[in-house]
Amino acid sequence: MNILVSDDHQLILDGIGSFLKSNYPESTVSFAKTKSALIHALKSQTFDILLQDVRLGNDDAREF
Repeated sequence: MNILVSDDHQLILDGIGSFLKSNYPESTVSFAKTKSALIHALKSQTFDILLQDVRLGNDDAREF
């Protein structure tokens, strides 16, 4: 399973990443902290699951 976690708060990324890696060790977990990093990741890979914060800094994820 290929998972992408997107949030602009490092503490959230660390916590969710730790949980996923502990409970789903066979999965690949990637992270995106900015809108541009999220878009780049989505264009360059296929993900089975996206965990997305609605607000990435000043950007609203519902708009892109």
